[in-house]
Amino acid sequence: MMSRLLRKPIVRGRRLAVEHVRGMFAAGDTPDTILRGYPWLEPADIHASLAYAHRLVGHERIEPLPLESAPCITRPHPNSFTPSVPPSDRPSST
Repeated sequence: MMSRLLRKPIVRGRRLAVEHVRGMFAAGDTPDTILRGYPWLEPADIHASLAYAHRLVGHERIEPLPLESAPCITRPHPNSFTPSVPPSDRPSST
């Protein structure tokens, strides 16, 4: 049975969000791993969590965006270094 806590669906009135169960699967955890981590959890709870998540997104369609219509945004790479001093004003390294 799903109930809600702070607007997030949770499993059987416990403080385990459906989102967290989905995240564990996305991270590669198996149902056995999840059940070992949460001894009170039952296989039916995992199934109900995934079924609930599927109902939320099952009707959505993903359509490719044509490359011509995609916005072209260029940003510097976060690790790139852009000097704030123009090259002509830099001290020489010799």
